[in-house]
Amino acid sequence: MMYDLSGLLDQIPNLSYDELLTLQEHIIQQLRVTLPISRPLTVSLSPLQLNAYPWNNWPSEATFRRGEIYDDDGR
Repeated sequence: MMYDLSGLLDQIPNLSYDELLTLQEHIIQQLRVTLPISRPLTVSLSPLQLNAYPWNNWPSEATFRRGEIYDDDGR
């Protein structure tokens, strides 16, 4: 089905945000009715590849307890 949308397209710059959202919802609903999906969509994502860096800057015996960092006043 093809519709003549030339009049509508000319009015789009004058529509408010709410009117644009309503128009979008209406178009999406019409597409769902006229073009039903015959099979479920499946998305296969590959595992996320992250780089691992060795952090050898701190000695292994380093501790960062509050009592060792701050004095008795907590400063």
